[in-house]
Amino acid sequence: MMSASLFERFAGWAVKNGWKIETSGERTNFPPDIVKRYDIPAEWADFASSFTLCEDSSACKCFLSAGDYVSKPPEVFSWNEFELQETAFAEDDEEEKARVRAFWDRYMPVFLSVSGEYAYYAIDTRSGAVISGCEPEYEEFSTEAEDLRGFIERIISGDIVL
Repeated sequence: MMSASLFERFAGWAVKNGWKIETSGERTNFPPDIVKRYDIPAEWADFASSFTLCEDSSACKCFLSAGDYVSKPPEVFSWNEFELQETAFAEDDEEEKARVRAFWDRYMPVFLSVSGEYAYYAIDTRSGAVISGCEPEYEEFSTEAEDLRGFIERIISGDIVL
């Protein structure tokens, strides 16, 4: 479980670096279809329930809050936009669509960037590790931290630049 002090440190980092962050007054739950799809790591559930908005000043980079994991109309950028793009690109190739879905069933997006190259950070729902990837091959990724705490610490220290 993430301590309040780590979230407070992260929120301080966010404000200091020009990010807009709105904390939530009460715990926001993930939508039922997300809870069914993912074995959400407790530390991510706690973190994502601590805010309703966390984005940079350009609104092109954001951490996803628990409330962001809802279905959206096709014209609105969605939490699973990269998965949607890949399955659309696969057209009638059911094997490719299944491969894409299997990847995104394991790796839950937690951060999205549409600033230049589309990129993401995601949590491995099996190990808790945080990975990063970008277009055009979203499934080619690097492991950034063993867990969310390590990931947040790397952001605060400046080791990861968002």
